[in-house]
Amino acid sequence: MFMSVDRIAYIADYAAAKAYYESTTHIRGQSEHRKPLGDRRYHSAFYMCVRHEDVGPVYECFLYRTPVVKFMPDGTVELRNGGWASNSTHRFITKLTDVRTSKHEGDTVAEVSNGSFQMESGLKLVLRRNEQRQYEVIEGGVTQTKYSISRKGTANIRKRYAEFLKYFEGMVALRREGPGARQGHFFKINRSELGGRIDYHGRRSEEFSYQFISMISATGDDQHEKFYRAFLLAALASYVQMKSNSPETIIVLVRNMREGILETMYRYHSNESLTKTDIPLGGLGSRKYKDWCKEGS
Repeated sequence: MFMSVDRIAYIADYAAAKAYYESTTHIRGQSEHRKPLGDRRYHSAFYMCVRHEDVGPVYECFLYRTPVVKFMPDGTVELRNGGWASNSTHRFITKLTDVRTSKHEGDTVAEVSNGSFQMESGLKLVLRRNEQRQYEVIEGGVTQTKYSISRKGTANIRKRYAEFLKYFEGMVALRREGPGARQGHFFKINRSELGGRIDYHGRRSEEFSYQFISMISATGDDQHEKFYRAFLLAALASYVQMKSNSPETIIVLVRNMREGILETMYRYHSNESLTKTDIPLGGLGSRKYKDWCKEGS
């Protein structure tokens, strides 16, 4: 049965939580310490319990058996997502407390008077109302980081592998097909070229990055052979499934392949290609390129 979070009660503070709990009748056949939050039909999904702790009675609100909001005797409110940065969790918190809550890059974010605070899984945010009766975070949250591309760093990386990039453009020019071959958007590769020359692990894998970078770093007599193998490896990582593919050939989009090659270089040398900026608490960063930092050097 669909259970609407919009049907739960709004609770302004600890006093309101206490009054709501004491004035609400428990569900017959269930613990008298467990009270439905709003529509009694949905008591199994949304409910409040009281816990008697050293600091006094604590009113804890549950979403699908997961404790999400606590109203504390000192007037603070604790928010958790229970490991579920879901739309239901965010709507539950927003409806119950009037704290606007949403998802940012996979984590829960609470927007309050002193900023936007990201709540990582397992961590809590502690809120208190200020003199204007607005919530502000007084504990919790994590320092945010913004990752961005360094133009100087990426230019140096392209310069380092300039010989291979020149080789790549030459191979593409020879193989282009389509209207105006020199400007064609794709080319074909015979599957027979791939046999025995490369070991493909998936473009985002560390094995792929190491293998590819080793090939395009080659010097000496075997440079041409290794460049050719790197070209085939990048082509295999970039080809698209099209009806015109056949058992004998695959079709590779030039733009996809070029972007894939550059991304692999930048990922592998993330210490040069990225700049990292710490954002003060209350601000949201961007982790768009964070996974690059796990690769290479």
